[in-house]
Amino acid sequence: MIYFHGQNQSKIFKSKKFIRFFKKLLPQSIYGVWQRDRCENWDKEDWRLFVASLLYSELKDYENEKESITWQREAADMTTILESLFTADDSTSEEIGYRLRKRVAVLIGFKFSNIEKDIKSLYRERSKFIHGSFFAEVGKEARNKDSVSALPLPDFHFLYKHKEYVRLVLLSYLNLAFLIKSIKSGDIKNFKRTINILEAAIIDLRLRKMVVFNTRKIFELLPKNQFKNSFR
Repeated sequence: MIYFHGQNQSKIFKSKKFIRFFKKLLPQSIYGVWQRDRCENWDKEDWRLFVASLLYSELKDYENEKESITWQREAADMTTILESLFTADDSTSEEIGYRLRKRVAVLIGFKFSNIEKDIKSLYRERSKFIHGSFFAEVGKEARNKDSVSALPLPDFHFLYKHKEYVRLVLLSYLNLAFLIKSIKSGDIKNFKRTINILEAAIIDLRLRKMVVFNTRKIFELLPKNQFKNSFR
């Protein structure tokens, strides 16, 4: 078992921007905890956000430690979150990865130009774990007497970077979902689900500008050093 120690983030909670960020997304905190009387009135979109938030909270299990043999399980869990947000309830199962990448790019591609390429790499690690090729590689390495170690080292930077991607797409998605419920005018009034806006915005440039504008506003409330240190 290999341990990784993160940094103390206490200073973040003392800033005025954090307070604005907290207040802005406070209505979406309902998806952080299951409550029966609240859930009885949820629609599919509400459940999508709840499941994604629940799965994201469980990523904390990987925060300070990585298992040498099963570290790619974290990649699999992250792709599950992405699929719950960007492809769940699609009417077709074809080209899921392609549609997911395009929708993610609509949401945060303005900030991360390599997001589609990076998500592809995340799915490659997920596939190695799910389909067993990773374990075959470990077995082959174990038979190599010249190998220094038969156990693979977890790629801490790779996993941390992608967990930051997942965090940012989740908060951006929650922000956009709140706008759909609260704004009853303009282009957004024609949509009931965030996933539909993202799909339409792939080719509708005016709609895409609206998505980017509102995502930029939420990103402006985040600490600048998070972007600098996480994606260098």
